Amino acid sequence: LTDRNTAAEREKRENGANPLRKRLHHTIMETRKILLVSKAIMDELRIDVLNEALSLFREKGLKFTMQDIAGRLHIAKKTMYKLFASKEELLLELLDDGYEKIHAEKRRIIESDLPLLEKIEKVIIAMPAQYEVLDFRQLDDLYVKYPTVAKALSDHLKNDWDPTIALLREGIKEGIIRDINI
Repeated sequence: LTDRNTAAEREKRENGANPLRKRLHHTIMETRKILLVSKAIMDELRIDVLNEALSLFREKGLKFTMQDIAGRLHIAKKTMYKLFASKEELLLELLDDGYEKIHAEKRRIIESDLPLLEKIEKVIIAMPAQYEVLDFRQLDDLYVKYPTVAKALSDHLKNDWDPTIALLREGIKEGIIRDINI
């Protein structure tokens, strides 16, 4: 009888017969929903901050501040630092985001039906529209003020050439471009 009672009680607990357990479960589920919404809002805000940082970089180079971004977005500076611990972290994410977009553009070109020579031309100069107007001479202070970002930039410039090199080799093989040492 005891084993059956224990099994019945366990089944009752697992099926949520306990009203306190039901309320607790409901509260946990509602809290999860709120957290998911909050995360979505913060993710959108991060994107807005990155876009504004890019806009300010176009205007001021590296001389923009976290306060400049916060002011333009009408958010507290404290919120900025919840999103990005430092300007350097913001610059790193901006750099990574830019390179991710460049590589996505290159993939789109490579996978397209364009003639090979046109693909090669477009891949070599691939740049998302939002980055085309940037004056990269404004990066002079990067190596002094933000060495971590400078190293990440250098790493991006040195790596991820495989798709472009493969396209160039294909062009050499087909005789579209002259044989060069790649």
